[in-house]
This record gives sequence, structure tokens and C-alpha cells, in this order.
Amino acid sequence: MNINGVKNLFPLVALNTRYAGYYMDASGEVYSTKKFTTPQKMLGARQGLPGQRKTIYTFSDGSKRPTTEQGATLFANAKRHPAWIKETTDQGVVGFPAAKPKSIFPTPITTDRDHASDLAAGLAKKGYIIGKVDGGALVFGSKPVIHTSLDSVKSEVARLAEKSPGMQIVYLKVEGIAVANSINWQ
Repeated sequence: MNINGVKNLFPLVALNTRYAGYYMDASGEVYSTKKFTTPQKMLGARQGLPGQRKTIYTFSDGSKRPTTEQGATLFANAKRHPAWIKETTDQGVVGFPAAKPKSIFPTPITTDRDHASDLAAGLAKKGYIIGKVDGGALVFGSKPVIHTSLDSVKSEVARLAEKSPGMQIVYLKVEGIAVANSINWQ
């Protein structure tokens, strides 16, 4: 994956959604796009006795309790993922040249979701609402989040589809609003 000029990064979100915005290169170094659009190499904390030191990374997923993960464990898990070679090399598959490696993800992974602050703001911005097809009916959450950008909604739909294989996840764009007592298209 190529992100703002930094090549061959594996998106750690492929392992777990809490790693959205974090990437790993072929040598096991971790990068973040949480503060900047260009991936920044994370240093990690060194823990343990000399000769037995391990690198520990702290991942923030927006919750109050960040996740810590041992670098070696994360590296081993990432290397076992089917897309590891495709994402971290120029060749796609070792020994067979590839025209241009593609990401395993159908849409760009965004570091943050672009949500409207409330329902009225989302409707005014003509954002996107996510729903699912269930028993021939279109179902929305009781308090749907309205995404304000196409990249944000596509990233969230991809995440939800990966989380719930076989379920049809859809997104719809708000194109207009009808107000009671008169039809007043906005």
C-alpha cells in the first residue's frame, strides 16, 4: 500500500479494526497516520532486561484506554495475513512480477471517520447513511451516524462488511429533504 509517498505498508486494520490508521513495513516497523496524513514511524517503548528487550507499541482507537501490543507478536500476526506479501513488496508475489500491486481493500482506509456533529448537520451537508439489507427490508440504526465524505462512508462500509461476512451493507446519500406543511426541497 502506498500512502502519501510511503510505499509498501501493510494496513494493520486488516488484523483488527482498533488498528485503523496504523501500518507496518516489511521489517516490522510501525507507522501512524493519526496526527499527520504522511505515515510517521512510531518509536515504541523498549521494555525488559538488556538482551531480552521487547518493543511495545501503544495504539489509540479513540477510546479512553489505548491498546498496547508487543511488536514481535504484531509482526508475526501481520506476516501470517494473506495480503502481507502483496502489501509489503513491489512484486506482489515473490518470483512473479506484478503490474502494480493493489490493496486488498476496495476503498481507501481513512484514519478518522468524518461524521456530522448531529443529525441536522448531517442532513444539511447531504451526507451518507449506512444500513443493511435484512429479510428483504432496508434497516437503519435507531440513531444513524451521518458520514460527511465518500471516503469515510466507504471505509466504514468495508469495515462492517469484513466484520459481518455475508451481510449486505449499503450506504445511501441524502439528496434532499421534504419539510411538513409544504414541500420545500433544500
